[in-house]
Amino acid sequence: MKTNRKTLSSAYSTSAEELINVRVELESRKKLLENVCANIQDDTGSIEKAISKMIINENHGISWCPIYKAASSTWMKHFVTLAGLLSGTIMDLIRENSMQMNSIVRQAYITNTNSKTILKKMNKTKKFLIVRHPFERLLSAYRDKLEYMEGREYYYERFGYHIRQSYRKDKRDDSWGKQEPTFEEFLQFVAEERQFDEHWMPYYNACRPCGINYEYILKFETLQRDQNFFIQENGLANWLSTVENVENTNPRGPTTSVIVKKYFKNIHKSVLENIYKIYEMDFKLFSYSPEKYYMISIGDIHKNESIS
Repeated sequence: MKTNRKTLSSAYSTSAEELINVRVELESRKKLLENVCANIQDDTGSIEKAISKMIINENHGISWCPIYKAASSTWMKHFVTLAGLLSGTIMDLIRENSMQMNSIVRQAYITNTNSKTILKKMNKTKKFLIVRHPFERLLSAYRDKLEYMEGREYYYERFGYHIRQSYRKDKRDDSWGKQEPTFEEFLQFVAEERQFDEHWMPYYNACRPCGINYEYILKFETLQRDQNFFIQENGLANWLSTVENVENTNPRGPTTSVIVKKYFKNIHKSVLENIYKIYEMDFKLFSYSPEKYYMISIGDIHKNESIS
């Protein structure tokens, strides 16, 4: 796990002008979400599963719906810090893979009470979630959990073997000798079987944004700026000033724009269109577009264009 220690002034200090600009943008995101939700029939009764996974810190007045592959490692660490549990010993155990940050958070923020009690606690706090372009989140999940089996045997046994056996139709394909599924095979699996792990479950299902009133919608694409604003506005800077920010926990490295193009240029556009249908609500609720990924996929006349 790579880390980068930031000082209070450099990490969370934001100018007054920038604070205003970020506030306007975040309010615009919230308004868009409300407008989209108003035009769909959402089952608000289905929020129980979402609120059961909320991380609620009553002392600091914040609640978070974790979305994996969207800055979840960083915010798991922040919540451990806010609970007063972060120590050198804990960090050593995490680096040695003897302990998972997620497990520490769940133990620190146990929500074994009934849904009404959780909801009452949650509604006294400022609720937030962090989203990411759905296509890039899928790629990040694939690279982290399924691209290579070593160290990820659980995912290979649960998903990888089945995906390879079911979606590798042409045994003459160069990839046939590879035990792990290809990215396109993974996408075909998601599109056709709709089996979701927490690392690629749609936001709409995982966090029920039309049934839960999130005051803040942060985006992975503007994460540093957005979370600086959130931390400052909610009085968390002094608590998180010496926390080592988690830069990347994917053993395959960060999913950069170059990496994105490398993978998506080998995907058939029809596969992406099928994936879009599944994640359509995520695209609409959070103002994401699939077009630049369509343009570099196989089967589009513009496939040689970049996705800058």
